[in-house]
Amino acid sequence: MRRVCKCHGMSGSCATQTCWLQLENFAIIGNALKKEYRRASRLRDTDALEAASNSVVQLPQEDGEENSIPNVDARRLVYLDPSPNFCLANKTAGWLGTVGRECSRARGKDVAKEQRSSCRKLCRECGLQVARRIVTVKSSCNCRFKWCCSVECDTCVKKVARFTCVKPLMQRTNRY
Repeated sequence: MRRVCKCHGMSGSCATQTCWLQLENFAIIGNALKKEYRRASRLRDTDALEAASNSVVQLPQEDGEENSIPNVDARRLVYLDPSPNFCLANKTAGWLGTVGRECSRARGKDVAKEQRSSCRKLCRECGLQVARRIVTVKSSCNCRFKWCCSVECDTCVKKVARFTCVKPLMQRTNRY
């Protein structure tokens, strides 16, 4: 939360000021959470694990009361189990990994940053390569309205590049 104030008064003077707490910009909150996520500490102490799994974690009170989990700063993000590796398939958990996933290499000022880095995030950060293949796509085009109740379209054919995550060549060929 941040404090925001507005001035009231004749010709912009700040004779009276009204202030309130407002949520920070969501991007700033998201970046702060991402930073904390990267700095998070894994709880390894058996007492800490027991305390976290059997009771509600007591954060320090304003009077300085201690946290019920020893050696943990109440302002830090902690976790018990590491995050799963979404790069690898896990049928039990229901995710397929990133091998075979299509990614985007779209560029331009109207393309979101996440879309521009799609192949890097999905493929390269998982140790995979990006394969490019040209496919033929059929779509409706040159559509026109026909008198009362119908639309006629041509079928247009164009070739487009598709990008997918694949295992590196050394892993695909079983040469020993």
